[in-house]
Amino acid sequence: MLAPSSLLPSTDLRPHDGASSDQLARAFLQHLAQDERKRLKATHRSSSYGIEVEPILGDEDAVERIVAQEEANRPESAHVPVPADLAAVAVMLARAIEAEPGLVRRLRREAPVVALATHVTDLVEPVRIVAEKCLFRPDTKVVDLAIGRARELSRRNAALFVCDGVGREARPDKGNEVIGTALHVRIPIVGIAPDPKRQLPRDLMRSAEHRIALASLDQTSLALVVEAVVGGLPTRRIDTNLLRMIDIADLPVAFRRRAMQDFR
Repeated sequence: MLAPSSLLPSTDLRPHDGASSDQLARAFLQHLAQDERKRLKATHRSSSYGIEVEPILGDEDAVERIVAQEEANRPESAHVPVPADLAAVAVMLARAIEAEPGLVRRLRREAPVVALATHVTDLVEPVRIVAEKCLFRPDTKVVDLAIGRARELSRRNAALFVCDGVGREARPDKGNEVIGTALHVRIPIVGIAPDPKRQLPRDLMRSAEHRIALASLDQTSLALVVEAVVGGLPTRRIDTNLLRMIDIADLPVAFRRRAMQDFR
C-alpha cells in the first residue's frame, strides 16, 4: 500500500490511450459536486467551500459570534470538493462505461443488463454510490435488488444488485427470483461485485448484454481526481510505479495530509 503523503504530486495531462476527452467522467464528477453542495446546504454545515450557512447563536455565546463573523468575512469559493474516493471511482466507472458503445444512452433510455466487476471488495460500496447517483435518469428511483422488494418495481425504477462477495449469499443460485421480476418489468439492471461470475445471480449473468470492469487509475484519471477534490489540475507527474500501487481507500487521507502540509 502506498504511503498517503506520496500520492499527490501528480500527473501530466496527456489523454489516456485511445480515449476521448473524458466528457463522461467530467459529467459524473460535476454531478457528484452538485450532490455534495446540496448535502452541505441541507445539513447547514459551515465550511470553506463557499456555502453560506445561517449560524445558530445564543445571545450569551460571544465566542460563537466571533466565529460567525470570521465566516461572514471569508471569501467565497465556487468549488465544492468531491470526496476523493468517490471521485476516483467516478472516473474509473465512466471510462468503463464509455468503452462500451451506446451504453450510457441505453442506461438512461432503455433496459440493459450490465455486470460490473470491481475486482476488490473495498470498491463495491463507492461504486454503488456513484452508480446510483450518476448512471440513470434524474427522475429514476434506484432499488438495490439484493435488499429491496422486487414486487414493487415499476418502469420508473432502475435496479442495482450489489454484492461485496462476502457471506453465504454471494453465489449464483441466490437472488434469481428478484432478477426475474426486474427482467419482466424491463428496467435497467446493473450487477456490482468483485467477481460477478462467481458472486452475482446466475440469471443476471445469463441476461447480461454488457460485462465491464472498472478501469485502473492512470495519469490523466488521477489528474481529474485532483481537480475534483482541490479545484485545479495538478502540475507535477506521479511516478508510474507509485501510480500502480495506489489504493483508492488511501486517497481521502492523502488529500487531507496534503492540505495540512499546505498550512504549515
